[in-house]
Amino acid sequence: NQLPLPKVFLDCIPGVHFNDINGDLVLFEGRSTTESIVRHVTEQGYKKIAFIGDISYAQTNYERYIGYCSGLEKAGIPLLPQYCLTGPIESDSYQMEINAFLDSFKEMPDMIVCASDYIAQLTTQQLVLLGYRIPDNIMVSGFDDNFEFTHTRHITTVHVQNKNTGILLAEQILRRLSHPDTDYQIIYIRSKVVFRSSTQKAPASDL
Repeated sequence: NQLPLPKVFLDCIPGVHFNDINGDLVLFEGRSTTESIVRHVTEQGYKKIAFIGDISYAQTNYERYIGYCSGLEKAGIPLLPQYCLTGPIESDSYQMEINAFLDSFKEMPDMIVCASDYIAQLTTQQLVLLGYRIPDNIMVSGFDDNFEFTHTRHITTVHVQNKNTGILLAEQILRRLSHPDTDYQIIYIRSKVVFRSSTQKAPASDL
């Protein structure tokens, strides 16, 4: 951050004041998208909604958590700490932390909001091993729309256009090189929610 070079940052850690960032900052908007996913589920009448994501890892993770909280608040649902796994998670301990979190539930939530598709993959994988069916027994959502994970292809998520983001970053650094004295910019990319079957339970049969 202190290097005397033109810089464009993709994301940052939470707690860093934007005024202290010496460069342009690009972020994926996650508050309204995550809130939309939560509201999609609460409007179906479900109230026990959990969240998994290290909110100290990245500003985007933190904002997705804020969107989760906002979705609950607008639905009049209290935030239950036992349904939130938001503390620091080491990269090699995600599966262990998620497994322990799922084992801690006295009552399984109706849905788990995951801060990324990677987390959704690990969560779904463990739920299937435990005998749960998605979405019949529990609903799951992710973020990124990453098709490299086998368990997330039917998961509600937020589509991130990686190629276009790379183009935007390249164009922004060229703009910064050409105009080094212009005010720094904070750019939010508004991605689209992709609703899939993992957050839509089938209507109960009358039979």
